Amino acid sequence: MPSVPKTRPTVAFSPYAPPTKTAIGNANQSAVTEKPKKKRRKLRTLAIFLVLIAAFGGILFGTANYMRGRVTLPEIRNPFKTQTGVAKTDVFLRAGPDADTDKIGLVTKNSKVKIVNSQNNWYQVDVIEQGQARNTPLTATRGWLNGKFLDIDNN
Repeated sequence: MPSVPKTRPTVAFSPYAPPTKTAIGNANQSAVTEKPKKKRRKLRTLAIFLVLIAAFGGILFGTANYMRGRVTLPEIRNPFKTQTGVAKTDVFLRAGPDADTDKIGLVTKNSKVKIVNSQNNWYQVDVIEQGQARNTPLTATRGWLNGKFLDIDNN
């Protein structure tokens, strides 16, 4: 009797097919288990990335709170809000933020002023409306006033 050559059965390898024991071995099983390993690795990498982002955000938040508590960060003001005030009494406008500077104008009692700048309780102001008529040759409408002569509006 002539010998018939043995042929191996043809098996289609698919990553979605359930693992089967073939004459070739467990090749199909290794193809199936590679996908979950890659998924786990990607999920682990994503989790580590998210933890690092959260830690960095926490460090930034903590640093900002620490710095604000130490008064090293300036107060943030609304640049579009104009601060105004009313003069408590007749007071001279000064050329600079000091009582020794020249008198350049007069702000009468109940005058409305717009605060432009401030330095050590001195305010650089623009006179919006005089409270009373002025009897002086000093006509400047912009200068410096001491804060003790102003009622500052905080709205």
